[in-house]
This record gives sequence, C-alpha cells and structure tokens, in this order.
Amino acid sequence: MDQRMADNKMITEPGDEIMTVAEVADYLKMNQRTVYSLAKKGELPGIRLGRQWRFKKEAIDKIFVERSSAISEKADRKNDL
Repeated sequence: MDQRMADNKMITEPGDEIMTVAEVADYLKMNQRTVYSLAKKGELPGIRLGRQWRFKKEAIDKIFVERSSAISEKADRKNDL
C-alpha cells in the first residue's frame, strides 16, 4: 500500500478508499442499522474507531464477491440434484 503525505493529508492509492457506515449502506443498498449489526458480528470487515466504524472498500468488495460465488455454487449443486 503506497501512502504519501501532502499538506498533512494522507494520499492513498485507488482501492484503499475508506468508507463510513452510511457510505457502505448506500453502496450495498441496505439499511445503516444492518451495516452496524453485521459489523458488530464480524460479518462485514471493518474497524471501530471510538464510536464510529470504518470500512475499506476493497474488503467490502472482496466479501461481496466471495459470498456471491458461494451462493452461486450452492444453487448450481442444488440444480444438479
């Protein structure tokens, strides 16, 4: 991960985007309370900083793809029966 400082602000590479609960909820088209619940259970990868949660977009994308693939595989196996 390449990070540099410019005018006291961290510059991150694309894919290193940090998202808030509201941004994750909007991105995944779900309620913010659901995001909080999934984060507290460890089902959404994020970290709690004080009273706020933060999520890496790359990690959210990865978990979405992994779970989507698992659902597709289950459906394929069910159809093979």
